Amino acid sequence: MKRNAKRVLMMGIMCLMCSSAAFSQSETQSVMTKEKGGVYSILTESICQAKGYRGMVPLKVSIKKSKIVNVEVMKNHETPKFFQPVEKEMIPKFIGKKLTEIDAVDGITGATFSSKAVKEHVRAAAEYYKKHK
Repeated sequence: MKRNAKRVLMMGIMCLMCSSAAFSQSETQSVMTKEKGGVYSILTESICQAKGYRGMVPLKVSIKKSKIVNVEVMKNHETPKFFQPVEKEMIPKFIGKKLTEIDAVDGITGATFSSKAVKEHVRAAAEYYKKHK
């Protein structure tokens, strides 16, 4: 009886270890996907907690050969009047930047919280790309 209990316990432990490894792999796959042409797209919602004025500002950051090729704003609750300049003026400045040049992009006056959050999300995507590529 004790022998069977040990086997059941060991099998349970092995199942937990396998499921945690599978969860870790699926998390990486849901955060970062490899697309055509060697472009990696990173969704920042689960890897960065930086908030704008009214909450999270998740992005989809596309990177190829350590350069940002696209930044797409996902659904957020920022005030459109203040966030539009960030989306129209700041975000395009990231495109073509090397991952080491993210800090060179300036924020938008009047949208300080949103600007900082966007920059943090882009930075988080870059770090994730470096670690998981």
